[in-house]
Amino acid sequence: MTVIKSFSENVGSLLQRFCSEALLSEVKSDLAKMGSFEKKASAKASKADSVPLNIIDASHVENIITKCGLALPVRDYADLVIEIGSLGVQYGEFPLALQCYANAAAAAKESPKTLDLACRALVKRSEIHIRQAQWKPALQDLRLARTYASKPKNNHGIADVEANSGVLYATQGNLKKAEEHFKKALALYEKVGEADMLSTTLMNLGIVSNIKGQYNEAVSFFKRALPQFEKSGDMARLPEVHHNLGMALFSKQDYEAAITQFDESLTYSTRLSFEPMIAISLLGKASVYAKYGDSVLSIAYTNNALNICRKLNDHLSIADAYKIKGIVQRDMKNLDMAELYFQTSIRLNKEHNNKLNLGESLYELGMLYKARNDTSKSADTLKRSIACFRSVGAEQTLQLAQAELSRLN
Repeated sequence: MTVIKSFSENVGSLLQRFCSEALLSEVKSDLAKMGSFEKKASAKASKADSVPLNIIDASHVENIITKCGLALPVRDYADLVIEIGSLGVQYGEFPLALQCYANAAAAAKESPKTLDLACRALVKRSEIHIRQAQWKPALQDLRLARTYASKPKNNHGIADVEANSGVLYATQGNLKKAEEHFKKALALYEKVGEADMLSTTLMNLGIVSNIKGQYNEAVSFFKRALPQFEKSGDMARLPEVHHNLGMALFSKQDYEAAITQFDESLTYSTRLSFEPMIAISLLGKASVYAKYGDSVLSIAYTNNALNICRKLNDHLSIADAYKIKGIVQRDMKNLDMAELYFQTSIRLNKEHNNKLNLGESLYELGMLYKARNDTSKSADTLKRSIACFRSVGAEQTLQLAQAELSRLN
């Protein structure tokens, strides 16, 4: 069984990889001195003042970064800081990760020999911006990363930019653009022989197929990607592919199989303390239990997910959580409460320009008005949802909304 390390232990392992024995000894000595001083200061402060003293975190990551920046060659420094940033993402420490990627990009952009690392840092930072629905800074990072990947030409870097551009447009619901970028990424990853990223792109194409309503094709993409992640032991991707497979099975109304996949995702992401994936898989389970009419479990999973999403500033998942709460309350005939939840979800999706999720929340609100026998409001809201689904090419949900609208006439 794989032993899962803590954040601090992982940082320690990275230092052993990148630092000489002499530098590692210096870092350990500095941290020991800092820790000793902080403990003494804390003890004195607790006696003198009831206000808690803000003690530096045990990992002292900021000081480690400073020390290594002064001592390591630029390539090793940038590589190390990118890796620490990736740990920050895994553990939900997004501010730390953003700062790490900024530091790495700033250091690596100064020489043509390290532009590949500047590109990688910006692509990584764009992933956080996309998770937080910060579209403009994400696009800025991807454009600059493409520039760095072009001089000298770095096919792997260009492929990464194409892949993340696809994720950005897919998250916004622009499936046509997303598919274009994913296919370009796929061709480039095949060219450079990058099996793991090839599988990641297959997974992303599966997400697009699922949104388009091509559920069997989506399942096929996910099942093609899964063995490569298992073979390579890519622990970060395994929870993603299981979650996405769960979403496709949920769309096929195979709810028991969907729960199995969400549980698989949670098993991996919990062992990794991978908070972004924990949150969305909890929402996946909440959606299933909402379909089963189990309001207690659905709300419990939704609230657990919300706690994480707020910490991560994940606006789109927060909007999704309110949509699920609305469905539960509507099914319990608490229509006023349900309407407020749906309206909150709609507002958040409008603010962050997510037409697919906006269409889903409008559809659910339209069904609420139908339950109230308010045919006029129901028809108007369903028409708005249809416009959203049509704009992103979500055929199955478009047809579902059209069928409900026709029943009102």
